[in-house]
Amino acid sequence: MGRTLTSDLQNILAASARTVEYTIEILFPKNATKYLATAPLTIASQAYTNDLESVSEIRQTLENPADRVRLALQNKDGVLGLNLGGNEEEWRGATAIIGRYYEDKVGLGLSAWIELFRGTIQIPETDDFQMSFEVATDTLAKGAIVASGTLAYPCRFIYKDPSTCGATSAETACNHVLKSKGGCQGRDNSHHFGGMESLYNPDQNVPGTGGNTIVPFPPQDRCPRLDQYILIKDYWGNPIGVPVGKLQIKDKIFDPRTGMFHDIENLNVVKDVEIFSIRAANGAMCLASGSHRILRHRDHHGGQELTDFAKGDPVFTWRNKNATSSSVIFASSIGERGDVMEIKMAGGHVYACGASGESAIVSHNKNPYDTEEPPIN
Repeated sequence: MGRTLTSDLQNILAASARTVEYTIEILFPKNATKYLATAPLTIASQAYTNDLESVSEIRQTLENPADRVRLALQNKDGVLGLNLGGNEEEWRGATAIIGRYYEDKVGLGLSAWIELFRGTIQIPETDDFQMSFEVATDTLAKGAIVASGTLAYPCRFIYKDPSTCGATSAETACNHVLKSKGGCQGRDNSHHFGGMESLYNPDQNVPGTGGNTIVPFPPQDRCPRLDQYILIKDYWGNPIGVPVGKLQIKDKIFDPRTGMFHDIENLNVVKDVEIFSIRAANGAMCLASGSHRILRHRDHHGGQELTDFAKGDPVFTWRNKNATSSSVIFASSIGERGDVMEIKMAGGHVYACGASGESAIVSHNKNPYDTEEPPIN
C-alpha cells in the first residue's frame, strides 16, 4: 500500500547513512501525555524518553489495513509498573500514536517523523522487566462499535469523569467498589457504578434462603470475599478461574507454586467480615478478610496476614498463567463489610485468588488441624 513521502524523507532515504527510531505518544483521559521512543529524541521541541523497547511488525495488505500493534516499554526501574498499578483506568482506553522518526547521518541536517498507526491501548500488563500491551483500532477497541462494558466487579470509570462517573463528592480518590465507604456508596454515586455487581454480595439475603449449609469448621477468617476468583481444575485439567461463591466440594484447587491440584475438605461462608484489599504493581488484586494469609515469595511457608503488608513489600502473584513476584502498591481496609468463604483443603494449603482468573494474589489457607505443609516440588 503506497505512502506519500515528503521531499525531506525522500532525501533521507536516498542518503548513504541514516537512523530510524520508533516513537509512541500516549494520550491519557486526564493524566499528562507520555512521549517515549527507542532512543532519546527531541522532535519539534518535545523530548522523548528512551523507554520504548519494541514495536511489533505493522501488518497490512492491499485489501486490509493494520488493525493492531503490540509494544513493550521498559519497566526495569519499576516506574511504569507503579504508574499502571495506580492508574489502570487511565491506561485502559488511552490513545496511542505510533510513529517513526528518520534522521540523516551524512550532514544534510534533515529529519522527518511520520505517523504509522493510532488506536486504543488494550489490557496493559507488566512484570519486573517490561510493560506490554496491544494498541487496537477503534473497530476492535471498546466504545461505539465494540461493547464498552465488562463483567469485572470493580467500576471501570475514571473517578469524577463527567461523561461516565459524574461524582461531585469532595473526596479526591475512589476505590471503585460499589458497596463501600471508599467507593460509590460513600460518595452518594451508586447510580453511576460502572462495574458488574456480584450476585454473591447482595444488599440483603433473599428471605427464606439458608445460604451455604455445609457443616462449618472452626472459623479462622482467613478467607477471600465471595465475588473473588479462585483457580480450580477445568475439564481438560488446566487451571481456570471461578467465583469463590460458586466453589463446590467436588472442585480441585490449583497450587500455583507446584502446579498440583488439591481436594476441598470443607467450605464455610463467614458473614459480615471487614474487607481488606491488597494490590500488586503488576495489577494482581484480592479482596479478603484482614487475617487472610498471603505469600511474600515462592518459599514463604505459611504466608502472612494481609494486615501485615504495606506499600513496597514483596508479594507473590499469579499473572499471565505464571507465578511471579511483584511488590505491594496498596494494602488496607476498603471501609466495608462483606461475606467471605473459608476453605479447608484436604491436601496442600496454597492457592491463587483475586479479582479475576487471569491475575491473582497467591494465598495460604492453613488447615487448622494440621501443622505440616507439603514441600514444593
